[in-house]
Amino acid sequence: MNRFICAIAIVFSASGASAQEIDYQFRVLFHHQSAEKDKADGWTVWAIAPDVTKTHPLKTLFVGGWAHEKWEAKDRFMWVNVMAGTFLNSDGSRDPVGNVRLVMKRPHADLYAEGMYSFASKRKLASVALTTPLGRRKIGVGAESDLIWKPLPSGLNGNAFGFGPRFVLPITGAISLATVYQHGFRGGSFVRQYFVVNF
Repeated sequence: MNRFICAIAIVFSASGASAQEIDYQFRVLFHHQSAEKDKADGWTVWAIAPDVTKTHPLKTLFVGGWAHEKWEAKDRFMWVNVMAGTFLNSDGSRDPVGNVRLVMKRPHADLYAEGMYSFASKRKLASVALTTPLGRRKIGVGAESDLIWKPLPSGLNGNAFGFGPRFVLPITGAISLATVYQHGFRGGSFVRQYFVVNF
């Protein structure tokens, strides 16, 4: 219960602190993977609302595909997802994507990396996050960075690069809340929170 209260407090403080200065984003992610510890290969699906604070239109992302896992111990494993899917937006528009996600866990560090290409918008994304679990509750402290390449109709580019600190609060074994601030060295700065459910 204390972790749920702490998570709620983090959400309100992050959204309030960023409301007048930088963009605030709240991302919801649901993830299922069939590959278990005794199997190397399986399948995976993700259902994601990239930012539920933006509803005109509300964007959702559905991707699925191949999953590969390699387990050595509870705190030493990796998995990779190679997937295809599409953005489905509330205005009826779609944007098919190719998506690769990687997680590598070691006793003192967790690495997440992602690459995505959106075929309709021609948007390319590379994202990486590195955290270190601290204390008995394994609260993650680290950094995250996004690099985006996006052509605009005007012939200019919508490229963006951000980097900043990342904090991860495990709520249960399958649910976590991450809070990230990325300073926009090119493009705008933002606070983003990830509510992740693995099932």
